[in-house]
Amino acid sequence: MVLAPEGTRGPESERGGVEEREILPSRAARWCQRGAPPCQTLGEEEHRLKVLQIDELQREVDKTLALLEKEREDCVKAKELEQLREEQLKDKLVEEQSTVSRLQCEQQEAEHQRDLLGTRVAALNCDIQQKDCMQLTEQDEVSSRDDLQAADRSRI
Repeated sequence: MVLAPEGTRGPESERGGVEEREILPSRAARWCQRGAPPCQTLGEEEHRLKVLQIDELQREVDKTLALLEKEREDCVKAKELEQLREEQLKDKLVEEQSTVSRLQCEQQEAEHQRDLLGTRVAALNCDIQQKDCMQLTEQDEVSSRDDLQAADRSRI
């Protein structure tokens, strides 16, 4: 048993005066027990304790760095997904613009065909009207001749 002056770790003894207590195994002591050379002085134990604390802090830093890296990767993935969505939207917009252009061309062609048909209908209507006029003129001429012949006969 290692004895230490009052104020150090361990259960107090029942003796009066300067109390001596047993030092409980610290991290450094446990570290020493795991194969490290035995602690010789309190300074060495403090040094080893500091080394263990530094190791623990380093593990915490490593964990924090790993979490930050994961968050960064998640952000990168989210950004890549957003870029992919933007590209898909751009592609869809280009496709829709192409469709609009095609439909406008088809509409112009249909309007042109409608105009051509309108012109053809107007020409046919003119032909029909001319034929109707010719028939009426012929009928008028025939009627006029008949009237003249009838008038000539009635004079005789």
